[in-house]
Amino acid sequence: TLSRIVSFFGITPADWLQVFPLSMIIVVNTSRGIPTAMILLMAVLSTIPAEIYEAARMDGATPSQMFRRITLPLMMPTILLYMLISAVSTIAVFGLVYALTRGGPGGATEVVSIYIYNQSFTSFQLGYGAAVAVVALVISLILGIAYVLAMK
Repeated sequence: TLSRIVSFFGITPADWLQVFPLSMIIVVNTSRGIPTAMILLMAVLSTIPAEIYEAARMDGATPSQMFRRITLPLMMPTILLYMLISAVSTIAVFGLVYALTRGGPGGATEVVSIYIYNQSFTSFQLGYGAAVAVVALVISLILGIAYVLAMK
């Protein structure tokens, strides 16, 4: 669609995956996560009692003060949870990158999961690939433990 919009204005469209491979993967991965984030944030917003906002309005709070002092602190645990889920799923992303670029061009988009796959099944270094997978698991566990500690 972007190529069609650009060509509508008389500009020669680019092959976006060839010119900007990492940027395009970031755009696709981000757009893939936006619906989940919106559902989570809307669910949290619906649980905030209207009486809190009403009391703040009576006390003379501006909308920006209500957002900073009421909405954001009450949404922060869910925001942090989504950031954890997003970080762990980004570490483990395989299908998206493999389908779009297979880790290329020249390894520019090779993420941890593609690296593990290449080491294990292309280079036949199963032990090394398993070790890298364990390190990725440890990083994910550290992120999870940091989240649990931050929520206490």
